[in-house]
Amino acid sequence: MGDFDAALHLEEQHQAEGQADGYRDGAAAGLREGRELGIRTGFDVADEVAFYDGCTKVWRRQQHAAPEAFPARAGKSIAAIEELVAGYPLGNPQDERLQDLIDELRAKFKVATAALGLREHYSLAQPTPRATFLDF
Repeated sequence: MGDFDAALHLEEQHQAEGQADGYRDGAAAGLREGRELGIRTGFDVADEVAFYDGCTKVWRRQQHAAPEAFPARAGKSIAAIEELVAGYPLGNPQDERLQDLIDELRAKFKVATAALGLREHYSLAQPTPRATFLDF
């Protein structure tokens, strides 16, 4: 009767082994996909913060060239953006304030562009298609 019992439990044994294999493979795939998503998201956030930093540098140069063209409100907003950019923890992805800080940066940028009479616009750069051998 031992062989008969083994045959009856064979399907359950294979199912349990398949489930264990699937769980192990899924955990490895999830880790890999999570890492890739984290890298992409981190790059996008750093790109946005760098955009705001670049805008403030351009505005400051223009402000030094023509101070009368910059309202006091714009200067305060630019200073607030500079402070947020300088304190943004790009090297610490575990910081719980990241989303709040990027939201605050976006709000300050919107205020600064309105004060300067500019249209507020930021969008992630889309990769340019690369030429391939077949494109000739």
